[in-house]
Formats: sequence, structure tokens, C-alpha cells
Amino acid sequence: MRARRALLALLSCLAFAALAVPASASGLDSDGDGVPDDFDNCDLVAQTWQHDADGDGLGNLCDPTPYTSVDGRISGGGQAYHLFHDGVLFSLALRSSGGKISGTGRVHDTMTGTTVRIIEVDSLWVGLDSIGREVGVATGTALVNGVEERFYFETQEGEIDGRGGDYIEIRTDSYTFGGHVRVGNLEAD
Repeated sequence: MRARRALLALLSCLAFAALAVPASASGLDSDGDGVPDDFDNCDLVAQTWQHDADGDGLGNLCDPTPYTSVDGRISGGGQAYHLFHDGVLFSLALRSSGGKISGTGRVHDTMTGTTVRIIEVDSLWVGLDSIGREVGVATGTALVNGVEERFYFETQEGEIDGRGGDYIEIRTDSYTFGGHVRVGNLEAD
């Protein structure tokens, strides 16, 4: 009797799981983010949250211009950390004004030796997220250890996930870091 109840409970769980996850004709998940390729708006780069800020069907991490630029700036510098990794130094001065976008920035990861130097900014967006935090996003071209790559940079001001301090995230074709600002300042306005 116990075995039968256990089997029924297992079958119920499996049936619920099958309903909760969309069926995929191919069943493939090329980027391993848990979203089947048939439903993934960025199927070669892991993007679990599937953000598509400009609504063009291409996820933010795959979209060279995920936001329509607005006047604003992202600036600051300091040291960021994530769990046991506290050696990421950053300095940014990015600006969009009257349709002209400019800026410089540098991120140096002392743990991996990776250096990201922003050389061109394609888009810059500053605004409030769904719970009222100031958010800044920039995309463009950077040199990553001397090799030209696309970059996506995001900052969120204020407390994130119950931890104090601003949050930064930078992604390129070969490097990713996300963490809280430990020392320094970061502004998006």
C-alpha cells in the first residue's frame, strides 16, 4: 500500500512538472539556462529571466541595442564583490545627451586577470525598475584582454536581494561578473 501511494505521488509530481514547463518540439536547450530553444529569446547565451527591454523578440544579452537610448549617465568607481570573489575594480563615465552617446570605462578582475576596457557605447538607458530602484544599462564594444568583444553593463542602485549596496553586472562574449559594490560609488541618473 505504501509503495502504491509513493508511486501515485511520484506520478502526480511528474504530471505537474510536465504541465509547468512548456513543451518543446526539439527539446533542446543550447545555452543550458533551463528555457527550451523553441521559447528562448537568446538561445546561445544563458538568460534565464528572458528580459527583452525593447520588445523586439531578441533577449537583452543577445541584442546589440536592448534599450532605446535616453539622456542620462552611469558613473562611478570602486571595488565589487560576489561571495568569495572581491577583486573586481571598476571605473565608469558613460553619458548620453541629445542623441550623442559617449563614455569610457574599465573593469579589472584581479582574481582572473581579465581586463575589460570600454571603447564604444552604442546605447545607454537609465530609469526605474518595477520596484522603483534606479537602473542603468549600457551596451557597446570593449576590449577584453586586448580582444574586441560586445559588452552589456547593468547597474542597480540600492539594496538588492537583501544585501546592501549597489549592484553591477558586466557581460562580454568571454567574461561575466555580477556583484555588489563594496568600496566606492556608482550612480545612474
